[in-house]
Amino acid sequence: MKTYLKKTLLPILSTLLVAQFAAAESAIRPDWAQTERSQARRGGYAASATAFGKNYISFGANVNQASLNDYDTNTGAGANFELKWNLFKDRTDTFGIDASVPLMFNWLETSDYNVNGYEFEFPLYISGYYRLRVEKNFELTPFIEAGCGGLYAASDNDGYWSDRVNFMWGLGGGVEALIYKKFALTLKYNYSDAPNSNFGVGNYHIGYIDRHTISVEGTYKFAHNWAVSLCYQHWIFKKDNTADLGLVKVRFEL
Repeated sequence: MKTYLKKTLLPILSTLLVAQFAAAESAIRPDWAQTERSQARRGGYAASATAFGKNYISFGANVNQASLNDYDTNTGAGANFELKWNLFKDRTDTFGIDASVPLMFNWLETSDYNVNGYEFEFPLYISGYYRLRVEKNFELTPFIEAGCGGLYAASDNDGYWSDRVNFMWGLGGGVEALIYKKFALTLKYNYSDAPNSNFGVGNYHIGYIDRHTISVEGTYKFAHNWAVSLCYQHWIFKKDNTADLGLVKVRFEL
């Protein structure tokens, strides 16, 4: 009888207990939550459209339309390039720290006068992020950033050329919404200043002193290492001057 209990009933009871424990664990932690954690442990965010916790380069072009005092129509174009790399993230990539070098070149031409303006920004930014997993197919990632670097500003006023390299710094933050892994929508605010860039023609100061930038960016991950972004930026700077920029970016993840 004892042998029968050991060989037959005990294995059956053990199997039932294990199955009951597994069912209870599934009830406490839904399948999607377990999947999210396991994907994060395996580097699952590499397949998503998020811009955080990754190493990548991006490049693209931009067009701008400025509203500057004393001038009529002000249009221009430019280019952008960014190198970003992750400095730290926890085991599940819930929070981390990134570094980035966002390079931007802008050219602006005025229609009233023969004036051309040029600027090239080359700062280094450090950002911190924290992921909030709202549900299976929706996450929010608030972030903050701070940085400093240089700004080359120049103006050509009918053959009279003036230029300068200035120190610039900036602070900002925002939130990224990750939807179904393949789509990301980012809202961001940034304040930047180049204290010694107060020169130019009329009210147009090419350094964009005391610049407030509000941006909206949408990203689609269309391949394993590739994503494309469309971005709108609104600049507000000194003397009530404003500018609107449209940017296209292509991202390659390293």
